[in-house]
Order: sequence, then C-alpha cells, then structure tokens
Amino acid sequence: MRILVVEDSAKMASLVRRGLEEDGFAVDVASDADEAIWCARESSYDAVRVDAGRLRQAMDDLLDNAVRHTPSGGRIDVTGVVMGGEITRAVQDSGPGFSPRAGKRSRGS
Repeated sequence: MRILVVEDSAKMASLVRRGLEEDGFAVDVASDADEAIWCARESSYDAVRVDAGRLRQAMDDLLDNAVRHTPSGGRIDVTGVVMGGEITRAVQDSGPGFSPRAGKRSRGS
C-alpha cells in the first residue's frame, strides 16, 4: 500500500513516515498542497494523510470567502459525498469568483 503524507512540519513528517514504513507501507511526503498535487499527478496512492487542522482551516477559508463575496439574496451550496471510502467536499456560491490573476496568486503561482 502506498501512502502520501502531506505535512509542513519536517519533524512530524519524519515521525509519521517512520511509523508507516515500520508497518510496511511505501510512503511519500509532500510539504505543501502544491507538492501534494504534483505527487498525486505523478504517482498513484492508496491513501493520503493530511493534517486535520489544516484541512478544517481550508474549508473554513472557503466558507468565509463564500459568505463575504456572495451578494445579498445569493446562494452558497456546501456538499459532501462519501464514495468508496473517500470524502469529497465542495463549496459553490453565486459570488463573482476569482479573476484569473487572483486564482494564480491563491495557488502560489
């Protein structure tokens, strides 16, 4: 089984990697979202381990953005789907969205 660990703390990543490898897993580590996306495009993983606090913060940021930028009378939809042991969450709103330039900045490009 191959696992991708997404962890920005090098010390924590090392501890998690060591524990998983001792249990017989093949492990890759990504230090941020951009690196994790690159890894996921280059390799196939059976599981991805992320910091729950960071994931929660990302969802909070998406919801906060939707609330701040959706006009009065607009709509915000939050969905979650569990399929095959995977969870997918999405936030969609009727706000103006990102300009191409702002979207690039938010991804660190």
